[in-house]
Amino acid sequence: LITGPGDRLLRIIPDGHYGWPYYGARGCDSCPTSPPQLEIQPDFVTFPDFSLPRGLVVYKGAQFPSDMFDNLFVVLWNGTDYAQRVVRIDPQDPRLAYEEYVPEPFITGLIRPVDVAVAPDGSLIVADFIYGNLWQVRYTGLYPTPTAALEITQEAQP
Repeated sequence: LITGPGDRLLRIIPDGHYGWPYYGARGCDSCPTSPPQLEIQPDFVTFPDFSLPRGLVVYKGAQFPSDMFDNLFVVLWNGTDYAQRVVRIDPQDPRLAYEEYVPEPFITGLIRPVDVAVAPDGSLIVADFIYGNLWQVRYTGLYPTPTAALEITQEAQP
């Protein structure tokens, strides 16, 4: 059983190795030692421990500002201070190269979100596990001014 650190997002490359089963550096005392010649690919993004990423979508809509196109929206599910939210990751952000990088909170105040999708109109739809609701997130402001706003509406499940 592997427990502890390890919530991450990977950038997959041909013939890359991502650590399995050599997780000793991630806190697994019973995992085998990595062979010295094995090159393990680094994490693309490391999430806070125990945040439990659940859903992910690449934004291909046209409703949000153009600099959000091809950004990743990731749902962090667990009931911790740094989860229960949707975070945004710009794959071109130069800060990704730094260990202290933290994904940008995009939607907070959720209780156990489980997935995210892009609707045909370009808004985001976030599914809520606890209450069975769908939340629709629309862009309504001028970006990137401080008055930029997201409109979040609740759509109850029948």
